[in-house]
Amino acid sequence: MNIEETADQIEIILRGAIEASSNYEAAPHNYCILFNPQLDERWVLVFLFKNSDKHRIALENGVCFWLHQYFTDCVSKDTKLNNLNSYVAFDSGELPENQEEYGQLHEKFVAELESLKNESVDGHVEICGLCEHDFNKHQMLGQAQGDEIAPSRGWMICPDKKCACFRTWSASYSDGDT
Repeated sequence: MNIEETADQIEIILRGAIEASSNYEAAPHNYCILFNPQLDERWVLVFLFKNSDKHRIALENGVCFWLHQYFTDCVSKDTKLNNLNSYVAFDSGELPENQEEYGQLHEKFVAELESLKNESVDGHVEICGLCEHDFNKHQMLGQAQGDEIAPSRGWMICPDKKCACFRTWSASYSDGDT
């Protein structure tokens, strides 16, 4: 699949996510697709919320996690996209107005990815590479699915109400643990 066809397939999924989340109190109002192989090989997919308050509500109540899972699940079922190298991100505000602003937004999220990569190399994290707050104070949130007694996947956010830090997590429990 060429770049334009890939972008078209991604856009179908993102539009579906926006439509499916429209009943949430803090639903995203738009999205953008960022791809520049000269900057980074990953597709950066950004859901945009009207303002930072809506964005924070979406982080806290799981809308961002739901959007992330929606995209991930759709891509995994699409044989043309199931090897897509992508990063799902969230931000507040309007779409960039020009190429320079799109480039700045793309660079912002590539920098986030590099921070996460550096954390994974280091192993022990005391300061969050995304928001620079105390990593140990971050909150792991999730919802048990089916007959689980504990969530096996979820999201992590910073407790600072002005922070928009977001990560996903998953766990594999031994038989009988969930």
